[in-house]
Amino acid sequence: MNKSICVFIFLMVFTFFLSSQEIIENPDKPINPNAGRILKVEEVFRITDESGEFYFKRPSRVQIADNGFIFLSDENQFLKFSQEGKFLKNLFKKGQGPGEIQSNFLYTLQGENIYIYDRMNSKILHMDFEGKLIEESRLTDSYLEFIGLWDNNFILSKSFWPAADERTGKIFDIPVKILFISKEEKVIKECSGIPTKTFISSNMAVSMGRSITIMSEDGRTCLISDPDEYMISVLDLEKLEFIKKFKRNYPRVRRPKREQPSQLPVKIPERKYFNDIVYLYTFKGNLWVRTSTNDEKKGTLYDVFDSTGQYIDCFWLNAGESLQTTHENFLFVREQDEDGNMSIVKYRVLE
Repeated sequence: MNKSICVFIFLMVFTFFLSSQEIIENPDKPINPNAGRILKVEEVFRITDESGEFYFKRPSRVQIADNGFIFLSDENQFLKFSQEGKFLKNLFKKGQGPGEIQSNFLYTLQGENIYIYDRMNSKILHMDFEGKLIEESRLTDSYLEFIGLWDNNFILSKSFWPAADERTGKIFDIPVKILFISKEEKVIKECSGIPTKTFISSNMAVSMGRSITIMSEDGRTCLISDPDEYMISVLDLEKLEFIKKFKRNYPRVRRPKREQPSQLPVKIPERKYFNDIVYLYTFKGNLWVRTSTNDEKKGTLYDVFDSTGQYIDCFWLNAGESLQTTHENFLFVREQDEDGNMSIVKYRVLE
C-alpha cells in the first residue's frame, strides 16, 4: 500500500478514536475565587557554579528522587546534588562504550535507579545513583521521547516521517506512536499518539508545534498536550487507551513577525501563534499547565486542573526564567542574573 495512503488512514482512524473519548469543556474562569493571584513563594536555597566543581551553561531536566537527591543535565554533564543542594558527583562519562553517553540524552528516575536514553548511541543505560552501570540495552531504532517505565518495559514515542521523495516543502501531520518496548527492543504494545505538524523539504525540517508528554504522579497515566490547541489528552497506561481529554477557552498569544533569513533555500510558513501549552507539571495531585501568557510585572500564567480534568485555579509565577520541576511543596526554578550566570533555585510554596 502507498505510504501516503497509510498515513491518511492512520490519521482518519486516530481522529475518529479521539473524537469518541470523553471531552471536558471547562469554563473560561476557574472555580477558585482567588484565581489570578501571584503565587507566594520563598527561597530555600540556590545552586550556583561558583565553587568551580561544575559549570552551568543551561541547566535543565531537573528531577528529584524519592529520597530528595537532585539530578539535572547540562552540556556534557549529568549532575547529582544532595537534598540541601550540595554538589556530590558528575555522573556523565562521554563516549560510546559501556556506561558512556553523548551530550544529547534523556533520563528518568525510578526508585533508586536511573535510566538514560542516549539518542546518539541508540541505547538505554540502567545505573544506580552513584553512576555504576547495571545494564545497557542497545537499540536499533531511533525514538522521539523517553517517557518512563511500566512493568519493566520502556515507554518511548516514535514519529513516522514521509518518504524522501514526498518531502517537497509543505506541512505534514507527522504520525506519532507510543510504544512499550522490552530491554530486547521487542514491542510489547503500542498506541497512536498526538500527530505533530512539521514543515519538511528535501533539506530541512521545522516543527510547527510541540507536544508535551509527562507521567502522572501515580504513574498510571500519561498526560499529553496538543501542539495545535489548548487540549490535554489522558492516556491510560494499563489499557494503552485515551480515556479522556480536557480543555479550556484560551486566548492565543501571537508570535512577533520575523523576517526569514535570505539564505534559506525554501520559504517556511509563518507560525502566527505560540504554543498555548508550554509545559506540564504535576503538583500535589493536580496538573499545572504553563501557558504562553506572560506579563512583565506578574510573570507567567499557570492553569491548574484537578485529577478529573476540571479547571480549578490559575496563578502567576514571578520567579526565575523557567520552572523546571516540582517536588512535594517545593518548586525548582532556573534563574539567570544580569551577568548571564545561571542557577537552580528551590522555592517553598507558601499557600
